[in-house]
Amino acid sequence: MKPVTPRKLVKSAIALAVVNVCLSQSVNAEESEQEGDENREIEVIQVTSTKRIKSIQEIALSVTAISGKSLMENGVTDLTRLDTLTPGLQFGQSGNDARPSIRGARTENVSIQQDPVIGFFVDGVYRSRTSQALAAFVDVSRVEVLRGPQGTLFGRNTFGGAINVISNQPNDTAEFGADITIGNFDRRRYEGYANAPLTDDLFLRVSASVDKHDPIIENSFNPNGGLRDKNEDYLRLQLKWEPSDSVDVTLRASTWNQNGLGNSDFGYFLLGTPADLNNDGSLSFDEAINGQINPINTRDGAGLGVAADADPYRIARDFVTSLETEQETLDLEVNWDLDWATAKILLSYANFDSTRNADSDLSINSSSMSGQFDAVETYSQEFQLNSQGNDTFEWTVGAFLLQDEAEAIFVFDKIFVTDSATNAPLLDTPAPTSDFNTLAIVDTDSVAVYGQGTYSLTDDLRFTAGLRWTRDEKDFTRFVNFAFTDPISFTGDPATIDAEEFTAVTWRVGLDYDINDKQLIYFNVSTGFQSGGFNNSVNSELGTAAFDEQTITAYEIGSKNKLLDGEMVLNVASLFK
Repeated sequence: MKPVTPRKLVKSAIALAVVNVCLSQSVNAEESEQEGDENREIEVIQVTSTKRIKSIQEIALSVTAISGKSLMENGVTDLTRLDTLTPGLQFGQSGNDARPSIRGARTENVSIQQDPVIGFFVDGVYRSRTSQALAAFVDVSRVEVLRGPQGTLFGRNTFGGAINVISNQPNDTAEFGADITIGNFDRRRYEGYANAPLTDDLFLRVSASVDKHDPIIENSFNPNGGLRDKNEDYLRLQLKWEPSDSVDVTLRASTWNQNGLGNSDFGYFLLGTPADLNNDGSLSFDEAINGQINPINTRDGAGLGVAADADPYRIARDFVTSLETEQETLDLEVNWDLDWATAKILLSYANFDSTRNADSDLSINSSSMSGQFDAVETYSQEFQLNSQGNDTFEWTVGAFLLQDEAEAIFVFDKIFVTDSATNAPLLDTPAPTSDFNTLAIVDTDSVAVYGQGTYSLTDDLRFTAGLRWTRDEKDFTRFVNFAFTDPISFTGDPATIDAEEFTAVTWRVGLDYDINDKQLIYFNVSTGFQSGGFNNSVNSELGTAAFDEQTITAYEIGSKNKLLDGEMVLNVASLFK
């Protein structure tokens, strides 16, 4: 396959991350007496961003860690509002697809034919689809957001960064807790957990939530057809076994369900179309990009001169949309202290299904509808060794395996024939054919091996280097059906079939220096890649539907500081890529 060279982008991004600025009233402050005065030093969160537990102020990375307590106090119950607490992170959403952006690297293509650019992990386990990132945050210890490419330790599809949600773990203490949230749009959210030691070495933790509210988007034509309601439940069971001081085994099972009206297919707000300012029957490039918007709905079947939505929170539709999402996960984590190193094994299975539909004409007419049906089954295995007992040289080595089987059906159906003069549906003339239905199947087998080490050149100066090799083998099949079938079926030869292998070597080098025990400066060069994917059809010149992976090299300089006797934490980073 001929290499495709993307347009070179040169940017400088400066992220000013004030992790906490607080006095003794802060919930994160430790309340104790020291020389007659209250100790108001901020409690620094321990993170696993380098695959080992360290203080966030000790690691030479741009990372934000938000405790579960802070998430709850700020009403952050899922990914959609995480950006309110995280510098450099922006959240976007179209329909039921998450489009997070870190430092300008944004998830554009959310189909199964392309992988995301921001990696999403739960307890260190990779989730392959953006919609999976919308699962509820329940009984969470912390969320870690790593900015910039994380191609060495976290691997493929962390082109712009990574988000890792870490759950509270089972322990040997009997405890329970609950939280209730009540808000507008008849919001009702109930969250609770219970932890119980079953024996001296076996512990159970159950965490659950139910979250409901009415539609936020009002449908003025059909009151039953609003958008952006919520009706979801989440349940996680964890069983931890500690047969000895050196071994612990944790089994996690979770289920997440969504249903209701949803957020339509690709959004809900139609601004209009670019205006023909020159009145010559065509749009120039400048008019299309920078010109005025003509607030008319020109969708096929909407009618002539029908106004587009004037208010992003008020629509007029005849069609009542629906959303249904189901996910089941099963993870096994084993940690074994070998004295000279700690071994970790992560085995995971995830089954994810999502169904949603939309009013394609975006009007009160019964003209057309569309739907998206995704089914993803993922198996992953990761094996790690982390050194211990040697402060001069710390190292991590590992291997990662992934099998991802994804199917996606897209349906666009004309219900009635459209009158050419009025652009309205002829309600007595059913459409003879569908516009199109497609079935895409992508099977991915990924394997990676990696290693990273940090060597102390002096007591205050450290050098870090890491390397990862990744190979993705992907098979792609696409069927197209232009006829109505009930149920939807696809027969005959595929419209597109292709297979491709994507191989990448990613690396990281860096230096960090302790100015004193409260100030750290660092410089990193890191690389990342987004795995290649597939277009809908074969390129006539290249003879393939595949397109190449996207790569990045980022240069970062940063500083971490505890100021005012520990009452203020100021972390600053500047990224060049």
